[in-house]
Amino acid sequence: MPPLTLREQQVLQLMVQGSSTNKEIARALNLSPRTIEIYRYNLFRKLGVHNAADLVRKALTELPQTLVIG
Repeated sequence: MPPLTLREQQVLQLMVQGSSTNKEIARALNLSPRTIEIYRYNLFRKLGVHNAADLVRKALTELPQTLVIG
């Protein structure tokens, strides 16, 4: 698995904590929703998943907890 950037880690953490829309995540990180779309796409690609539910499941079961709950 390619390493996640700091911003990708932040987006992933917010998704795991329950932020489900690009707008919610964008607001929390002071970015545009379109930018969050790109980060989410990169997370899906890097982690080999096809949807947000699989991404969160993989984050909770397979990634180091320090990465997920930072």
